[in-house]
Amino acid sequence: MPIRKEFRYLYTGPEWKRTRARVLKRAGNRCEFCGRPNRKLVLVTLGGEWWDEAAGCWRDRHGQPCEPAIKGLARRIRVVLQCAHLNHTPEDRSNLAALCGRCHLNLDRGYHADVRKLRKDSGRPLLAELPGVQNRTEFFVLKVLRSARYNAALASGSALAAVAPLSVRRRGICPDAQTAARPLSAVRALCALPLPHL
Repeated sequence: MPIRKEFRYLYTGPEWKRTRARVLKRAGNRCEFCGRPNRKLVLVTLGGEWWDEAAGCWRDRHGQPCEPAIKGLARRIRVVLQCAHLNHTPEDRSNLAALCGRCHLNLDRGYHADVRKLRKDSGRPLLAELPGVQNRTEFFVLKVLRSARYNAALASGSALAAVAPLSVRRRGICPDAQTAARPLSAVRALCALPLPHL
């Protein structure tokens, strides 16, 4: 995993080496989520199942014995355990787990998506020009509300503030309750704004 420049100082020196060794020893030199052994070549399928040579069986992503979903499509990889911050706080060394690369990426998937969104939004000057629109989620909600389907509901005065954001939230695009629960007057004010092309 690439480490950002501002946090590199946390992962150097004898203190970090002792912390990492303690975490790997506590985990028995195996991934704490799936059980893959450290520094060993392991046969892995595309579905994430892996062959445990010590037990003589296939294991799933939770380390439980299983049958591979896709047989015949497996490759050998070398497992290298990483110390993962379970709470995504680099300064906190009390909440570390020894994870293989696959489990570490799966753990951080949502966090990396949030960081990408924040970085992408900060580089979009048009979002800053719109009053009342702070991020890409609100811009998307604005685009949905400006569509022809919702213009009729807006004109008729129905409860558009509850209907439109709920449909957006169902698709997983509008995660925060503040954006989703705007009063109808705020929605009408947003719909009156000119819509820029991003």
